[in-house]
Order: sequence, then C-alpha cells, then structure tokens
Amino acid sequence: MSSGWESIAGKIAVTPVDLGGHVTVHSALKTVQYVCPHCLTSLWVDTEPVDGRDWQDFSITG
Repeated sequence: MSSGWESIAGKIAVTPVDLGGHVTVHSALKTVQYVCPHCLTSLWVDTEPVDGRDWQDFSITG
C-alpha cells in the first residue's frame, strides 16, 4: 500500500468506553481516530485489523 494521508495524520486509539455501551469490536479489530496533527480536528474514525491494514480508502492528489 502506498502511503496516503493517514501517514501524516495523528492516530488515536479509540477504547470501548469511547464507543459507548452499545458497540463492541471483535478482538481481531481495533478502532482508531485520525486527527489533524496541527489542530486535533477529527478527520476519520476507522475499524481496522489489529495487525494493520493493507488497503487505502482514498487518496488526495494535487
């Protein structure tokens, strides 16, 4: 996978408490929040394999 915008974004682990009482995530998966490295604005929340992902949702080119 080529590096996309995720490689420059901040990455925060989202805990089960953060997801609320009605959401569970399979043990083979993790939930992460991607944030702007300058202002910490949330950019994306994703559920990914614990071992990492091998796909790119989209890329921004100039």
